[in-house]
Amino acid sequence: MTQMKMKASVAVVTFFILFSSVLTSEPGFEAQACCSSFYPKKIPAHVVRSFRYTDMLCPHRGVIIKMTNNKDICVDPSSEWVKKLMNVLQ
Repeated sequence: MTQMKMKASVAVVTFFILFSSVLTSEPGFEAQACCSSFYPKKIPAHVVRSFRYTDMLCPHRGVIIKMTNNKDICVDPSSEWVKKLMNVLQ
């Protein structure tokens, strides 16, 4: 009886691992980027298309700025110039 329970447990765990890997490979699924360092210079608002916060699970909470040239730049959300920029863009 215990071998049957063990086999069922392994089957359930295997199913969830396979199912979760299918979900993460779905089209439209975007892994959240984290910032390993922050861009030190001020960025003018006219070259910024949008911004988003990094995931709360990232080791360093940051803001990712999407530039008009489609480059992404990580900046420190605690910097005064970043706070002002985000207020202007909202």
